[in-house]
Amino acid sequence: MADAPVKTSDLMRFLQAKGAKWECPSCGHRNQPNLTDEVAEKARLALLSFPFPGHNVMQTNMHDVIGIACGNCFHIRLFVHTPISEWASQNRPN
Repeated sequence: MADAPVKTSDLMRFLQAKGAKWECPSCGHRNQPNLTDEVAEKARLALLSFPFPGHNVMQTNMHDVIGIACGNCFHIRLFVHTPISEWASQNRPN
């Protein structure tokens, strides 16, 4: 089954549920997401294998990722798309 698109609001809910911060880890700037363009584009990134408990994303070393760029210092944070897509489909708001 293909991953469902992840909305920016899904990513925000995921980060909040996991206790992660929306603020930039480099400069602390609080980014205001653009909810007009609600679907977060995913890109492909090749990474060295690393343990990722509960998700088998290591088969090809290619990962679909969602990137967030800070509007202040342009630091880029990357999140693996598949587990966020799965979480969002199981945790839809009422």
